[in-house]
Amino acid sequence: MADLVIVVGETTLVVEAKTDNESQAIGQLKFYVWLMQKYASLQDVPVANVEPVLLYAREYPDLVAFAKSEGIGVELYSPDWIQPFLRTGYTATP
Repeated sequence: MADLVIVVGETTLVVEAKTDNESQAIGQLKFYVWLMQKYASLQDVPVANVEPVLLYAREYPDLVAFAKSEGIGVELYSPDWIQPFLRTGYTATP
């Protein structure tokens, strides 16, 4: 499931947000768009102009370049509250 599907004007944005394993989002987004267009009659949103967007929290220039080359928009959102996670990842708490 996509993390967000929103209609903005004539465009339907399909957003996948990642804080780790960011490269996985590229395949996920391409599959979501494909499914939405294949099953257009089942969608609650217009599918004539669907744009996939990767929302991520760390700077990865190569990932951005690759995503854009695949027709995927990229947005960075890295608020202060996510920084400890980005430094340590998933860790067990004592």
